[in-house]
Amino acid sequence: MTLNKNNVEIKHYGNGVFRLRGIYDKTQLSNFYKFLEKKVDKDNLINLLHGKVLPMLFDYYPDIKDFLITDKLLSAIENTLDIKPEELKISSHSDYHINTLGGWHRDLGDGTYASYSDAANSKIYKFALIKQNPLNKINLSTQFFINKKIVKPNLLDGDVILFPTYILHRGYPGNFIVSNLRRILFRVMRYDKLDYIITNLNKLFIKSNREAVFFSFGLNSKTFQEFELTNIRRAKDQIKNQIEKY
Repeated sequence: MTLNKNNVEIKHYGNGVFRLRGIYDKTQLSNFYKFLEKKVDKDNLINLLHGKVLPMLFDYYPDIKDFLITDKLLSAIENTLDIKPEELKISSHSDYHINTLGGWHRDLGDGTYASYSDAANSKIYKFALIKQNPLNKINLSTQFFINKKIVKPNLLDGDVILFPTYILHRGYPGNFIVSNLRRILFRVMRYDKLDYIITNLNKLFIKSNREAVFFSFGLNSKTFQEFELTNIRRAKDQIKNQIEKY
């Protein structure tokens, strides 16, 4: 672990996955979650990943972007990933998740958002701020496949994860029973039926809301611009399809 000039503790888990500790203090974090609870209209969240998701978070609530994108965070990103200030671009591609469950994937849309090499060369990364279980009995972190092992960064509330979009990863997979049942039923059942079963079963094991905020960033390049626009189109389609469904 290293400590940068702003007293941010940086831990590298390998393959470009970093944990930043010290970006937000307890007061900032408390105010942030209070803001989410008070301001975010839950009717705007869509049913996705067996939980609730608000795509285009920064468009709905610019104040959230202003809170998260501090000079301290920007400096930490630039130093950690060796990006010059004038090269760094923060995307409006952003999401707020509540109680979602994740499967193994790369954030490249099977190559439709960007190729592996282009994403690596353009340093297209994700930021993750994940609210932890208050008793710290469950690790709710995004998980990564690094050097043929599943790596679960140890998080305290307020810790930030930076990870490349081309790395294999998954969100919290759920309780052991839910995770394994989902894996089995996925092969034999339509998604809508599977979603109904897993979403309701998952509620039995939720002790407190698992909340997470994600956004993309990278080098200001044509590759990153195309990645951003493709993701924004996907997010808008998700919102449109949810509205049309109801």
